[in-house]
Amino acid sequence: MQSSVWVAAAVLAEAMQLPSGIFPGGPAFWRGKRVLELGAGCGACGIVAARCGARRVVLTDYEPLLPLLRRNAAANGVAGCCEAVGVEWEAATPDPLLVRACCAGLGVGQG
Repeated sequence: MQSSVWVAAAVLAEAMQLPSGIFPGGPAFWRGKRVLELGAGCGACGIVAARCGARRVVLTDYEPLLPLLRRNAAANGVAGCCEAVGVEWEAATPDPLLVRACCAGLGVGQG
């Protein structure tokens, strides 16, 4: 399966790397962060976050896109900190185990 980079993702990925802009400190903003990318497609924004030093990146999308996400992370040298997780967006309620897996270590719900 293939995916393409949406214009919005390209703009965000560029903004994530600017020394000054919407993210204080530019690329350094991502250093040590935990990132969850919803509907990652080809994973451009999550991969940029990882290349900028994010500690852990969870890339989510439909199951058929997971091999592409993994290949793209590996091709960009960030497979070690990126995890591809399948999500069925049409599900009426999210699977609690999947939510827990996606949020583990992301600081979600922690004081």
